[in-house]
Amino acid sequence: MQAQIRRVIWLLAAVIWPLTFLLTWVIAPPKIDGTIWPVIGMGVLMILISLSSFKVKETNIFVVGGLSLAAFLIYGVFVEMVLMQMALFTGMLKRRLAKEEWFRYAFNMTMFILMSAFSALVFYALGGETGVAQEVSFKIWPTLGYVLTSFILNQTILYYFYKVYYGTGELFGKDVLVELINTAVVSPIGVIFYFIYIQLESLSILIMAVPIVTMAIIFWLINNSYELNDLLRKTNEAGSQLAEKLNVQEIHEMFFSHLNKILKTDYVFILQAEEDSRHYAIKSYFICPQVLEEYRVSAERSVRWPTELTRKNFLAGTRKDWRRLLKGFLPVSAQSVLVIPTHRHQDTLGAVVCASEKRRLYGKQHLMVLEILTNFFFIAIENAESYERKKRESECDPLTGLYNYRYFTKLLETQYQLANGKPFSIVMIDLDHFKLINDTYGHENGNIILKEVAKRLCAIIGDRGTVARYGGEEFILLIPDTGSQLCYEMAEEIRQRISNEPFLITTSGDHKRLVHVTASIGLATAPGQGEDPLSLIRNADRAMYAGAKQRGRNRVATYIG
Repeated sequence: MQAQIRRVIWLLAAVIWPLTFLLTWVIAPPKIDGTIWPVIGMGVLMILISLSSFKVKETNIFVVGGLSLAAFLIYGVFVEMVLMQMALFTGMLKRRLAKEEWFRYAFNMTMFILMSAFSALVFYALGGETGVAQEVSFKIWPTLGYVLTSFILNQTILYYFYKVYYGTGELFGKDVLVELINTAVVSPIGVIFYFIYIQLESLSILIMAVPIVTMAIIFWLINNSYELNDLLRKTNEAGSQLAEKLNVQEIHEMFFSHLNKILKTDYVFILQAEEDSRHYAIKSYFICPQVLEEYRVSAERSVRWPTELTRKNFLAGTRKDWRRLLKGFLPVSAQSVLVIPTHRHQDTLGAVVCASEKRRLYGKQHLMVLEILTNFFFIAIENAESYERKKRESECDPLTGLYNYRYFTKLLETQYQLANGKPFSIVMIDLDHFKLINDTYGHENGNIILKEVAKRLCAIIGDRGTVARYGGEEFILLIPDTGSQLCYEMAEEIRQRISNEPFLITTSGDHKRLVHVTASIGLATAPGQGEDPLSLIRNADRAMYAGAKQRGRNRVATYIG
């Protein structure tokens, strides 16, 4: 669809642009009294001003509009058209548009030539006159009509263009207010220039050049300062939000989201240096949905990393600038690239790479912002990993790696809340005569047996439930969505795996020995055998002692009651 619209724009430009020039030449020929040099000087000044154009909240601001009004009042519509088209073309060349954006030359130049023509029609219709002869008098209402017509036509054409081409657009949005303020500021400058030209003629161009160029430069500097402050504000907000997150996956997702919003990235890669430091593995990545069909990447993919990018930040504006270093890693559609190497002390950790399909999108300020965001990101990751580590330590048994009793009770409380009447069971396991094993073979061998029992329990239960260490030689299991009979069969399988498969230990003198261990097991099923976590655990414990321990051990017992 967009390709068709671009072709239509080129076609319309090929018809409208030359035809408007021809009709304007015939209907309103240029009014140049004397030498052509003042016109050339005006053109040079307009070109210089166009090169200092800037953006405010994505709206292109052209201070040259005031000079075009002066050119119209002095020389007429044809000369104003020529000078404005030259200034506009030069200003767009500065932007170095990508090939697929070249249609904007045709669109903008056609739009401005139509604005010149229709604004002039309104001006003449309201009785306005151009030129600097004594018999020509300045009239405020035709001039105001010229300015308003140009403004309204500009906003209307842009609105319908964005509506058709991008599917979005506001007729009276914030951008319109910015453009209205710009028009209100620069139009009086054009009128002042006109009056000075009447008195001083060619000398007025030199006199006005200094304040106008100075004003344009000041606006440009103010805009750069505003953009930098805006970038830093967004960066600070992103850092604050990243610091609040304690989940590693959420931090990655938020980091990618902020980079996409702040730097308008199409691709983001987080790479980790491998042991040889010459290859980097892609740990995580973001690809803009619009380019997903064009490029595929897999996590943990290893790439050979250029030495030049391991120590210094890197900025590229076009594919030509980065092709030698990153060919084969970045997609061929990428143009602008930022690379921030990551380090800890003197060690190379990896790199963060951002890329966009737009040419020359990034500057040094964006490189600085990415470096700050990268530091925020890794600090957040370290905090999250530290939190997760401490959380695991508080919830897990250090010997077996299983969950501890504290975590298990919280999990059991949650299970009661989520069960909604469905049955679930717990299993209490106690290793028989384990004190004798510790006394005979030592506590180190006892620990070996406990760790092996934990492994066997996890292998049997898998993802069907949760295994925890209750304390000492006791273990406890939570089996969701499982009734008494099915749980009994599972418990019996556990008993047999413990009693039928001896445990390998090392005795004094480094001798290997197989030791047989048995277990007494009790189980209880909610909600019938326990109205709350405490009663359910108590009943499973009673079943284990009364039904298994006191009846000879090495057996499974179900709570009855």
